[in-house]
Amino acid sequence: MKKLTPKQKKSVTVRSISGFIFMALMIVGALWKYAFPIVMLCVIVILMDEYLQLAIGDGEWLQKSLSVISGVSGFLLAYLHYGFGLPSRYILLCIIPILAEFIVMLYLNNETEKYTKGLSLFSGIIYIALPLTLSNLMVFNASGNYDGKMILTMMFLVWANDCGAYVFGMLFGQNPGHKLFPSISPKKSWEGVWGGAFFTVLAAIILCTIKFVPLGWGHFAILALIAAVFADYGDLVESQIKRHYGVKDAGNIMPGHGGLLDRFDSLLFVLPAAVIYLKMASLI
Repeated sequence: MKKLTPKQKKSVTVRSISGFIFMALMIVGALWKYAFPIVMLCVIVILMDEYLQLAIGDGEWLQKSLSVISGVSGFLLAYLHYGFGLPSRYILLCIIPILAEFIVMLYLNNETEKYTKGLSLFSGIIYIALPLTLSNLMVFNASGNYDGKMILTMMFLVWANDCGAYVFGMLFGQNPGHKLFPSISPKKSWEGVWGGAFFTVLAAIILCTIKFVPLGWGHFAILALIAAVFADYGDLVESQIKRHYGVKDAGNIMPGHGGLLDRFDSLLFVLPAAVIYLKMASLI
């Protein structure tokens, strides 16, 4: 086991404080029906801004705005549909900004820019806005009653995985360690993967024991597996995006973590996978 240097200890402290504030905001947002859309809309805007800044850079404010408007409107219309009975046909309105942004792209002079920027604008909606929009399926039941404990359960599992991966990776996965995917993320190790999985299972056991949500051991085991596996893939995908664009962090809004996208990368993959399982099992 490697002893932490003073610099690493300071990094852990800053990261912990920043993470605690982030988690507190997300917990409040998940538990209160009217805070939920405010928090999630802010998250979508920040994440899409960070992603589009990486993919497109400065400028193109109109196309970026249309992309963000599409993502925001999709979430908001879904929230109003599942929580307040807004007819589902209105969700289709979020497609209008997507069409508009592709029309705007036609007027770019550079043919390569038309393709790459158009793809980036659309992929931001799929990568960020769609997974967070699906979270509405977790917080509303068929009668439109709100309960944020299910999405909070998935957040707890992802946070446990992140914490375990960070601690075990720092203590056991550095020099030499067993690298997970060195071509994409040189610092990620198998020690971190197994540490994250251990913490995820531990969190699932605690949540099931206290009956945080009315699910049995089998369902919690599957959700823990989903969180552990897809959190790692979400992390790796975001690392690949950053490596492609030659940046270390997606932003600097969170001290010790980087950008908000660096904190949400795992959840963006875990939420869709969890929604699919919960829907197929008729649990939501």
